[in-house]
Amino acid sequence: MREGWERVQSAIADGASFVRASVGRVPLFASVEASVQHDDVARDETHYFLIPTPFSEAGYALYNVRRLPEGYAAANDLPELRVFHLPGPGGEATLESLVLANHVGPAIDDDTTFADRLSIVADEIDRHGRQVTGGLLVIGGVVALANPLLGVGIAAKAVFPSVGALLSREGLKLAGDRLKSWGRNRRVAQQENEAKKAIRLVPSKAFVNPILADLERALRTDEAEFDPSFDTDFDLVDADGWNRAELVQLTAQAIVATYGSADGPALATEFKLGPEDRRWLETLRTLAGG
Repeated sequence: MREGWERVQSAIADGASFVRASVGRVPLFASVEASVQHDDVARDETHYFLIPTPFSEAGYALYNVRRLPEGYAAANDLPELRVFHLPGPGGEATLESLVLANHVGPAIDDDTTFADRLSIVADEIDRHGRQVTGGLLVIGGVVALANPLLGVGIAAKAVFPSVGALLSREGLKLAGDRLKSWGRNRRVAQQENEAKKAIRLVPSKAFVNPILADLERALRTDEAEFDPSFDTDFDLVDADGWNRAELVQLTAQAIVATYGSADGPALATEFKLGPEDRRWLETLRTLAGG
């Protein structure tokens, strides 16, 4: 209980919108906030970004985020879609090998369909994401998503008693009862979700995200060959059917969350972060906050 409450408090106090874990050979940054959709498609989407980075030995990191229409909770009956954002053609093979490395997750047979392969990878990512977020998105999702982080705070206070109450025997009993009830509800929800998955497979889609493609190209070249701060035009990004401004912002958030302060040691020898790339990263920080 203490660990869960401290995690919620830390997320609220720091304004953090993601937490860190690892899956297979790659770092995983799982969002605890849902992104509000800005187009007319009413759908429950989970977006997975395979991000080139010099700060990981594998050369890549993962970032995933839920995308919901405004006002919808995390538990809903909307049609679902899993969307994989890749830095280049063939990126799904890289993603699969990294996520399922070291015998993490189920083996995939050669004759498994492409859609099933993506779903297996997504299930493995989601499993690790749920472990590290502790269900925070589900807690916050009971409040309208106009202010997701506020929703997390309100719902957390409903689940956990105040510090004063915790100091009394009654407070501890209340905490135990609430945690038991919360655990039962979570188990029921998990069983329902598993039943839904058994009935129908969540559709999956993979496409090359041009911003991630530019990032990978930038890390493989020097300033004379390619300068993303000059050679990338966000107004021309192919959004593949999504709201362009939102897709750019989501991708920028994924990159910024992964890179942090961008002052760590380079671990992937094939990638190098140059001064032109750092200038572009500052542009992405601005876009991420938009």
